Amino acid sequence: MLMTEQYKYDRMDEPEACFPTDTEIQVADQLRHQLEERYLGAIAHGLPKAERSTQGG
Repeated sequence: MLMTEQYKYDRMDEPEACFPTDTEIQVADQLRHQLEERYLGAIAHGLPKAERSTQGG
């Protein structure tokens, strides 16, 4: 499991900017690709080519 670092700050101060690590970006990309394959791949493979071209955006 990916461990993320939680920061603690004084409520009177603004929290420091938080940017994703390289590992977090890689995990997000992998999940995005899996979702694209699951949802967009099913749609693309479910319709014949002729129907896909006439469906338009």
